[in-house]
Amino acid sequence: MRNITFLALLLVQWQSVHAQSFKPEELRASFLYHIAHYTSYPDESFTQDTFNFCFLEDEKQSHTRVFDKLPKKRLKEKEIKLLSLKEPGELNKDSCQVVFIGKQAESRELFAKLEELNKTIVSVGETRDFIENGGMITIVPLQSKMRIFFSQEQYENTSLKFSSLLLKRANFR
Repeated sequence: MRNITFLALLLVQWQSVHAQSFKPEELRASFLYHIAHYTSYPDESFTQDTFNFCFLEDEKQSHTRVFDKLPKKRLKEKEIKLLSLKEPGELNKDSCQVVFIGKQAESRELFAKLEELNKTIVSVGETRDFIENGGMITIVPLQSKMRIFFSQEQYENTSLKFSSLLLKRANFR
């Protein structure tokens, strides 16, 4: 009887732990907010009245919806604005401070555009190929945790400054 009670208790605990697991989109949304929080932008690249997070991703992805549910609606004393982009041509240095780029949106056209944009905005992807092809940061799930990888080249060529709190949690490639 003790064994059955113990197994039942173990099963209930396992189910509650399993129910608390998060989708990658939910974790990335929080990471995006914190990356932006721990980034200093040059004055000339920060002229909007809002802090803009742009999302260039497949409609099936839900980063925008998840991000919209975060409790904090202000960042760096500015209201947060979420922009969904349909194509790389919509992306420019005046529209975004942070851009998340889904795997399906990665293209030669996009990476050619990021070469210039990474100097004043934070580009974040979800694959390791993203930083190898010209993106600045990627957030990928590894061993049941989310890991932040920076492109060493993009980091050295940007005018953005990142807090040591962010950098000590990042890996450079």
